[in-house]
Amino acid sequence: KLFIDEAKTADSPTKQKKVEAAKEPKKQKIILVDMKRAQNGGIALARIKMPYPDVKSKIMNMADDGLSTEQLKSLEDFLPTPEESDKLKSFKGDVDSLGQVEKYMLT
Repeated sequence: KLFIDEAKTADSPTKQKKVEAAKEPKKQKIILVDMKRAQNGGIALARIKMPYPDVKSKIMNMADDGLSTEQLKSLEDFLPTPEESDKLKSFKGDVDSLGQVEKYMLT
């Protein structure tokens, strides 16, 4: 009887919804830069809890609030190379499909 009760609860509606959600394909992020560089850049950018347009604005206005010296150095390390810049400029797809580092580099 114990196994029968477990079998009935295994087919609960919440479990079916989880199974259906798991079957939905996740949107793949488009990576235009080297994978290792993208991963390291993503880690560095995650430490800066600020939208990329705000980061750009603070840098362009030379605002000394909000960004530490370490954060500015990590942002500098992940500026696009000329080759990466060419790839980003030639990208014609949806910007939302790009990875975080590519979005930062486009900003």
